[in-house]
Amino acid sequence: VSAIGGVILTKSTDRPASTTVPEGQLIYEADTDKLYVTPDGGANWSQVHPHTGVTKIAENILVGTAASVTFSSIPATYRALQLLIVARGDTAATFINTSMRFNGDTGANYDDQRIVGAATTVAAAETINGTSMLIGDVAGSTATAGAAGTWNIFIPWYAGTTFWKHHLAQNELNSGTGTGSIHARMFTGRWRNTAAINSLTIFAASGN
Repeated sequence: VSAIGGVILTKSTDRPASTTVPEGQLIYEADTDKLYVTPDGGANWSQVHPHTGVTKIAENILVGTAASVTFSSIPATYRALQLLIVARGDTAATFINTSMRFNGDTGANYDDQRIVGAATTVAAAETINGTSMLIGDVAGSTATAGAAGTWNIFIPWYAGTTFWKHHLAQNELNSGTGTGSIHARMFTGRWRNTAAINSLTIFAASGN
């Protein structure tokens, strides 16, 4: 029991029965170290701590140029990784290929497949036995000012040790204002290694 508005201390095997508590009642399970709330008087319980939504593990906002960006010491406590990127390169080109590696592995253990669309043209290509996975392109220094490349990269089951590691990358390249200057790209890739991912590195094919 608890005072009105208080938190009931319990165990996962001993939650209050349905209709025995008011809507909005909180319980703390001592054996699981989790906090729950009921929306319907105890028939169902929703976890509120630890938070089950998206958690920011790390962030890197560059204050100057860098040849690569590495996220290291990635904890193995989550189901998936999501990487969001906005970037521009300093190489004198309209766009620059950008790649990713896991756990510092520079061996020929990566494969990738991509589909690229610009205006009304669509093309596809693959790389087998690469030393990194191509994830898309950033705008280069000759692209229109303010243009950049953006990504949403999803890496499921990164901490598992049964399967090879895979990623799905959505990449948008904005290089100017004319026809064909905005590119929609889809990339998939695999690292032929079953080790848990504890670090990842993003780098451009040239420049910073």
